[in-house]
Amino acid sequence: MMKKLLVSVALLSISIFSALAVGKTNDAVTYDVKRGFAETFFVSQTEQLGKFRVVLKPIRGSDFDRDQLILKGISKGFLNADFTINHTFVNKERTGVLYTANDTITMVYAGDPTCENGAGKIPFEVEETLHIVAGTGIYVGVEPGSFIVLKGVINNCPSLAEFGQNNFDVVGGSVTITQ
Repeated sequence: MMKKLLVSVALLSISIFSALAVGKTNDAVTYDVKRGFAETFFVSQTEQLGKFRVVLKPIRGSDFDRDQLILKGISKGFLNADFTINHTFVNKERTGVLYTANDTITMVYAGDPTCENGAGKIPFEVEETLHIVAGTGIYVGVEPGSFIVLKGVINNCPSLAEFGQNNFDVVGGSVTITQ
């Protein structure tokens, strides 16, 4: 009799915990992209390396009171044949990677992509939208469709001392991470 009672209690416990596990849903937190920077240097005609820092503040989700999230580390950008850019961002602790694809120049404020075929003196001042497509490690739950908007200068004029140095400020965006 005692054995049957113990088996019944064990089965009941397993059933309850299984129901709780199945009933649990993933929590998504949406962050407003508040501020930050990206500084890169062209190491070839199609590749840039640099560093970044982005501050995210939660705006809605199950963990609304959560602290801000700061992304910082190193970045690599690759210019595609269609003039879109793919980026890889590795956090400082090397515990997560964010990937973007088909990033685009969404506004031009000054200059042009070739700096007047290399003869100009006005660098390319632009707004760029980074389209996040995936993450690994601590960013594995990042949702495609998240984006970051940057405004800055692509120093593409060989006649200037800052040639190859690109400096951007983070000006907006939205990132959703499901945990």
